[in-house]
Amino acid sequence: MINWFNFELLEWVAIITTFIYNYLLTREKISCWIFGIFSSVAGCILFADKQLWGQLVLYLFYAAMGVYGWWYWYGGVNHQRPVKNWPAITQILVLLCGLLFSALLIYASASLDGIELKPLDVFITIFSLIATYKESRKILTGWLYWIVLNGLSTWLYMQANLQGMAFMATIYFFLSISGFYNWRKSYLLAKHPCKLMA
Repeated sequence: MINWFNFELLEWVAIITTFIYNYLLTREKISCWIFGIFSSVAGCILFADKQLWGQLVLYLFYAAMGVYGWWYWYGGVNHQRPVKNWPAITQILVLLCGLLFSALLIYASASLDGIELKPLDVFITIFSLIATYKESRKILTGWLYWIVLNGLSTWLYMQANLQGMAFMATIYFFLSISGFYNWRKSYLLAKHPCKLMA
């Protein structure tokens, strides 16, 4: 643990930039990815200090997906992509794969020396990877994942004594609900423009 570094200040920087990212994401603004990349790097430093290795890996992935998300969204018409959804069978297969991979990783971690993987940390990590990929591709159901994951993250951060992060995870829980309804409206408008305008 580093003693000279101001982790409390960094935590609040991460919180504020993550809030901006989430808010802009719910509004489908491409600029969200800039704030997402910055907050992800700050999160990496915080979680390395707390030895939450699953969260560290997750935030490294977030940073990479921030770059990918910006690139993908930028490639759309007028730098905008429509909200889409996967077929039900794809959704079920992805969910089952996430559960299976989480269980295997938790089981395998019992034999690792020097690294203790917390089951909740592993579950949040695996499904956050899936949810992040979904949001980068503008898949509507990614928000349903985030509603559950932000609720679980609140508990995980409280256990790690990251009170500011726990507070913001609660805010993100409500932003996820807002994001789902905003994206759903956009999704339905793209599918049935006449019905919503009537």
